[in-house]
Amino acid sequence: MDVVLSQLAEIKAEIEQQTRLIRSIMAAVQTADDDDDPCELPEGVLLPLETLSQLMDLEKSLHDADNYRKLVSMV
Repeated sequence: MDVVLSQLAEIKAEIEQQTRLIRSIMAAVQTADDDDDPCELPEGVLLPLETLSQLMDLEKSLHDADNYRKLVSMV
């Protein structure tokens, strides 16, 4: 019986630790989301693309991690 209670106490402590970790991750994600409008295209990107030149420009802009992240998050 003591073994079961000990294991339950360990499980409870692990759940509390995981809960704190999840809350901190959620807070960090929420803070990052507040900084960006999820429907805002990166500067200089106009959709729909009408020319091959616009496609090439878009491809170049995707080398910027922020631009890539913004476009991918819209999907």
